[in-house]
Amino acid sequence: MKNNAPDSNKADLSQLAQRLSNIDLQEIDFKNAGSWPKIGKLFFLALIFSLTLLLGYFLYLLPLNQTLDRVQKKEQQLITAFETKAFQGANLAAYQQQMLEIQGLIKTLNSQLPNDNAIPELIEQIGEQAKNNRVEIKALKLQTIEKKEAYIAQPIQLEIYGSFHNLSLFISSLTALQRIVTLHDFTLRPQQGLLSLNIRAMAYHNQKPSNQEESP
Repeated sequence: MKNNAPDSNKADLSQLAQRLSNIDLQEIDFKNAGSWPKIGKLFFLALIFSLTLLLGYFLYLLPLNQTLDRVQKKEQQLITAFETKAFQGANLAAYQQQMLEIQGLIKTLNSQLPNDNAIPELIEQIGEQAKNNRVEIKALKLQTIEKKEAYIAQPIQLEIYGSFHNLSLFISSLTALQRIVTLHDFTLRPQQGLLSLNIRAMAYHNQKPSNQEESP
């Protein structure tokens, strides 16, 4: 025996759709809703329920979700800012120690920049290093100073004569001086069984304050 239940359900749905299509909304008497047939009451209740859900979503839930999204984004920003500040706070002591070390390094470097009147002392130290390392200074010439924003550079052209080993020791001793001295543009050539070295040394000076320059 065949089951006719699906066919019966389709027939019922078709009849319901036909009845709904035949309803004229202008003929509906909303004042006498109590006298409506059961299917009309159910349809009307479903319609009211659907409209209530839609209005509730657009008027209440949608703005609430948008507000929630903004609050969550703001929360993440606050968490990130807090983590950054917490990290900085945890490393504050290390940062302060680094600042002290940097300030000490700057102070040390500034102390290594001589004043103008310290150039004779530097020349004397160069002569002492030449004597200690058994090289001969054949020429030592102060060249035109080069003014920079924060310091003055004094070029010194040197011509030194000696063995390769002694010249190496002399160059190393210049870089180890208390004053900052850098070496540039060297040429090396043999001469009478030894070597002649031409090199440009740069000694650095502090800029004089304006009030010192104007004082007699």
